[in-house]
Amino acid sequence: MSYDYSRKAKSLIKQGHLLKFETVSKYKNVTPALLLYFDNHTPIALEKSKWNEYSDIITHLLKNY
Repeated sequence: MSYDYSRKAKSLIKQGHLLKFETVSKYKNVTPALLLYFDNHTPIALEKSKWNEYSDIITHLLKNY
């Protein structure tokens, strides 16, 4: 069973730990990747198939920043 990075990322975002994000052509074995940086966790790379799940969350955070 693999670790659910998407669930962990959503939890950290909702707790206010997201510092920044960027898209990169490759991060470790994820190509392309949405790379999320947190103040209390190592970066989490998300596969392109997961990006849509984060667009609303990130848009909301940017409006309130």
